[in-house]
Amino acid sequence: MKRRGWLRRLAWSYALGVSLTTSEALAEYSHRVLLLERSASDEASREVTTRVRAELSAAGFDVVVVPAQETDPQAAVEGAGRELHPASVLLVEPEDDGSELWLADRMLRKTVVLRLRAGPDRNQEAARIAVQAVELVKARLAELAVTRENEAARPPPPPPPPPPPFVLEPETRGARPNLTLGVALLESFQRGQNAISPVIRLGVTLPERWTGDVLALDARGSFVGLGRAARIEQGPGAATLRHTAVALDVVMRFLPQRRLQPFVSLGAGFLALDVAGAAPDPYRNASARTFSGLVNASGGVWLKPLSSLGLVLEAQLLQAWSKTVVRIAGEDAAEVAAPLLVLSGGLMAEF
Repeated sequence: MKRRGWLRRLAWSYALGVSLTTSEALAEYSHRVLLLERSASDEASREVTTRVRAELSAAGFDVVVVPAQETDPQAAVEGAGRELHPASVLLVEPEDDGSELWLADRMLRKTVVLRLRAGPDRNQEAARIAVQAVELVKARLAELAVTRENEAARPPPPPPPPPPPFVLEPETRGARPNLTLGVALLESFQRGQNAISPVIRLGVTLPERWTGDVLALDARGSFVGLGRAARIEQGPGAATLRHTAVALDVVMRFLPQRRLQPFVSLGAGFLALDVAGAAPDPYRNASARTFSGLVNASGGVWLKPLSSLGLVLEAQLLQAWSKTVVRIAGEDAAEVAAPLLVLSGGLMAEF
């Protein structure tokens, strides 16, 4: 126990000695001033340097005079005598109309330039510059003392707030093209106008940042045609009928993030009808092609088991703007696309 107590007292004595030595060294350095002089300076500058040294020594400063190595005064006062640990470095730099007193405060890390104009009496001017140099050094030491006192009295800053928790935001998708290939059943509300036709739909989904994650809008172009012809029979004659429809639609899909997405659409386009007659003599066979504008509306579902591939089931109603009437043997046999129901199913791929 006695040995441990002796070792503890020895450690405290060593720490106290180091602290006192460091404090004394800092106190010594705080009053050390490095005075630079030019080897090729004129008589006026040498006189000012001599008076500055005398005034600093009289004020209780430890003055060390060394030759200035740098031609640039700022580089000279900021880089000279680092191994001597001076509190301040002074340099009197001659000018055409007077002198410049450069002071680099090593503790505050500031450089001050005092410009002094030449007067009629050189001795009085040198004495005035020397007194101002001492006052300037004392002012820098007073500023250092106030700065350290304020830093010691200032409470420590509060700890920084913890970083916000990392939240992985869902990726918003941009515009995405899609292609649908399918088969459609064309069903008229009049007897004998049923037909089967391929369906091609090419669309693009607007960016998700425009519509959100509850609703999606698609701009879509549709083509229905090149399928099997419908056959209309009446009396001794008959007629074959082929439909070709092209339309542009706006599709509104609900719940675009789900696997099952219901949708509705509205659009417009045109309808081409190719009619060819077949009748025995004495009737004359004739064929014709008619065009008409159309409007369409639809509803359906997208079933997407995969993110880029799905199944589309859709029921679409087409209404021609102008009526097309098929006449067989001089009598009206049917009105075409007034309206026309298109039931389709196909595979849809997103890119």
